[in-house]
Amino acid sequence: MSSTCFSLPPIKCRGDIARHFRGRDLEFLSEIRWLLSDLINRLQENMTTHVPVLASGGGSGGRLTFEKHMHSLLTLGDMVNEFIDDKILMRDENSCGSNSSETAESEDFAVFDETCFFLEDEEFDCDFL
Repeated sequence: MSSTCFSLPPIKCRGDIARHFRGRDLEFLSEIRWLLSDLINRLQENMTTHVPVLASGGGSGGRLTFEKHMHSLLTLGDMVNEFIDDKILMRDENSCGSNSSETAESEDFAVFDETCFFLEDEEFDCDFL
């Protein structure tokens, strides 16, 4: 409403993910993963229309299309998954048998199952969805 916005530097590699999410906890990262998964699912359901980035709408400029944006979203999802997996692994290695409730087996932090989908005779393997 104030007509102000900000942008972060582009995310092009796993190092960029680490810089953007440094110091964030697994709960926050799990939410990021869920939001990306939701956006990917909404794009798959509406392959021929514009899909708002915000699930509840708002902001006509924040819309994506399957054809233009799906590949980038899947790449981003893979980078986020790898970052979360590395963070879980590092936490578990540093825990020294602690009694932490955030374990790698926790449902909230489980890696998405591998799925495949097809786009105009091109097959995409994705472990993000």
